[in-house]
Amino acid sequence: MSEQITTMPPPPAWLRERFIRPGEKVLWWQGPREGPWVEWALNRHDALGILFFLGFFFFPIAGAALVGLCGGEPGAGFFCGGLIGIGSAGVGVAIWVKADKHVWQVVTDQRLLIVKARKVSDEFDMALLRRLLGAGDGALPRPDAIIGALPRWGVLGAHR
Repeated sequence: MSEQITTMPPPPAWLRERFIRPGEKVLWWQGPREGPWVEWALNRHDALGILFFLGFFFFPIAGAALVGLCGGEPGAGFFCGGLIGIGSAGVGVAIWVKADKHVWQVVTDQRLLIVKARKVSDEFDMALLRRLLGAGDGALPRPDAIIGALPRWGVLGAHR
């Protein structure tokens, strides 16, 4: 009987660079795939979110000043700048919410990682996990048995 082998694409580069130790082998991973612009924005979600949120305060003042310098009524510039500022704050909040919703689960030969919002939220030692799972019947489960059980467990309560 032949065993079916499926190839899995490697995890995203930022995930490997930040969280995978040298010499660690990724056995399984699950998480959203992102386009290059989304990945760039979410890797900088803290700074971009603050920048766009500060636009809420900057654009109304800049609009009033610009219209005032042109000889017009500053109230109109403040109103138009306020609309742009509200849109800017909305973009900042959207970046924070999207970054917070993304969750990756990574199983290496040494650890189980849960990465949420580009930060490790949970980390488990695989040797300890194998001992705990195998404590009942004395036999240590293989890594593929642990990987097979992850979706059924809901990955330790991680949000999907």
